[in-house]
Amino acid sequence: MRVATIANVILYELAPVAPERLDPSTNGAARPLLEPETRQALEDFVEGVWRQDAARGVWQTVHGVEGSLRLLLALDGPESVISIARAMASVPVEENV
Repeated sequence: MRVATIANVILYELAPVAPERLDPSTNGAARPLLEPETRQALEDFVEGVWRQDAARGVWQTVHGVEGSLRLLLALDGPESVISIARAMASVPVEENV
């Protein structure tokens, strides 16, 4: 699963060491994990993967989404997965197949 491998490498490279995330000016509150430019680049990457996969068919789309789930969770949390499920549930069945 190439997308999952790439997503894992990106997550590993971007994950700061826990103590480095602590911001002393906010009494130990965590700083954002990603700079806005990095976040936008990752969102563009995920969107590009999904668009290309969608053009190749439903099963490639499923594999692309599955492979990028860890990255999606890191970007937007568990709510993002729920949003995908809700969006797919609202599409008529014949379009889901």
